[in-house]
Amino acid sequence: MLWGSDWPHPTEQPLNHISDDALLADLFAQVVGDEATRDLILVRNPVGLYGFELA
Repeated sequence: MLWGSDWPHPTEQPLNHISDDALLADLFAQVVGDEATRDLILVRNPVGLYGFELA
């Protein structure tokens, strides 16, 4: 699993109803409770999939 976004949500209508990204990030942290799993989803899996290099 990895995480992705269309931030800054250019297609969301109406413009006065934009997603609360901080709320979504907090929800992600609650759902994926341990740091090792969050690291896999947010860092390690994208690195492996796209061939990025970690600094």
